[in-house]
Amino acid sequence: MIVKHVLLSGIVLGAFFLTVSTPLQAKNNAVRTMRYYENLTAQLSDKVRTVQDENANLEVKITELQQQVKDLQAKNKEMAQEIQQLKRQSAAESEAREAQLREISNQIKKLAALPVSVPSHTAVSKDDQSKYEIYVVQKGATLSAIAKAYHVSVQSIKRANNMKDDNLRIGQKLKIPVK
Repeated sequence: MIVKHVLLSGIVLGAFFLTVSTPLQAKNNAVRTMRYYENLTAQLSDKVRTVQDENANLEVKITELQQQVKDLQAKNKEMAQEIQQLKRQSAAESEAREAQLREISNQIKKLAALPVSVPSHTAVSKDDQSKYEIYVVQKGATLSAIAKAYHVSVQSIKRANNMKDDNLRIGQKLKIPVK
């Protein structure tokens, strides 16, 4: 579009210069017209070179961008694979945790179902003449389970045995108050 406009302008200008009638003026007009066209040709050549340079730069940038897109696609694919692997790992770990929780729950149920042995003999305390039964602590026994089995409170067992905490040892002999 620009080239057509410049050429048309040059033709009109050239026609204007050619209308002069004297031979010297005609020669001068011809020289001016020729210089004009030479300048115009040089300008157009410069513009063509500039456009060619810009096109070459754009082609380089396009090539670089295409490479970047390929690199990003490859990274995206790797990340998608890593995400899938992490999902599988997470699911496996979740299943393992659930299995551990089930196992712990089963162990708790077994411990809760353990019988608490209740001895049949009774002892009389010398201090307050209260009656006590002696209980030997079994594996898995707790103060609350023992208290429940004897129908007494945890506090009464702790008081009778001068206990400051709820810790028990297997084989420990506890005095259980008899009602």
